[in-house]
This record gives sequence, structure tokens and C-alpha cells, in this order.
Amino acid sequence: MLGKNIFRTTCLPVIVLLVSVGVVGCNNPTCTLPAFQEGPGIIALDQLLQDYQADPQRAATIYEGNIYLFPEVLVDQIFNLRTLQTEEYLKGEMFVSHGKMKFFPKYIYDLDHIASGFVVDIVGEVRGWNYGFCSIVDCTYCIVRGGELPPPGSY
Repeated sequence: MLGKNIFRTTCLPVIVLLVSVGVVGCNNPTCTLPAFQEGPGIIALDQLLQDYQADPQRAATIYEGNIYLFPEVLVDQIFNLRTLQTEEYLKGEMFVSHGKMKFFPKYIYDLDHIASGFVVDIVGEVRGWNYGFCSIVDCTYCIVRGGELPPPGSY
């Protein structure tokens, strides 16, 4: 009887704790998928850019702070502001560019699997229009069509 009580009070809680730590510890935070009560709105990049170029203040009231799905975005380039000679004073943020769009990742490691020429679906929050570019932040990416990644260390 004493053996069962020791097991219940000492061993069982330790086993439950180890199992729960093992399950939580194996989760990779960079691989999270966004979860929504309602799905994000879908918007074409051309429409967003036209609205911002026509009337930036009106577009800001409509779009800024909202989360959208941008389907099938062709990646022009992956930028790292720290590597641009004229931008050394800025902190080293990375982003995906497509024309006048900048897509800043929620987790920078998500960009390890993307390169120029890839087509990706992007979910992100519209931040605004600055210096002729539209910024989308907290982006997650889903590769629709890929290509070849550059060799390690070249980007």
C-alpha cells in the first residue's frame, strides 16, 4: 500500500511533467502557421498598389492594420538591409520584395527556404505606404512553386 502511494505522489507527477516538457520542447516556433477566427481577406497586389498610389490616406484607412492573403506572389529578391551599402545605418531586417511591395517575415528563418523566382502565398498585416513602397509585416510564406536555392553563404 505504501508503494502505491509513493508512486502516485512522487513518480506519476514526474512522469507527467517529463512527457509534457518533451511534447512542448519539440515544437519549433519558426514553423507555426497562422490561426484565425476568420480567414484573412484576399487581395490582389495590383489593387492594393493602385489604391495607395491614387489616395494614400484613404487606402491607409481601408487597409492598414488588417491581415490579408496575397496569393501567388513572385519573389523578385530577398533583401537584407545590412548588406546594402547605402542602408548601413538601418537595423538588419530582411524582407521579400515584389515590385513596390516589401514583405517582412514574422520569423526570419522562414526566408531560408525561399529565393528569387519562387512563387509564394503570403499572409501578412498591411503596415503602410512609405517612400513609394508598401510594407506588409509579420508575414508567413507558403511556397507554391519553387526553384533552386542559392548555395549557402551567398545570400
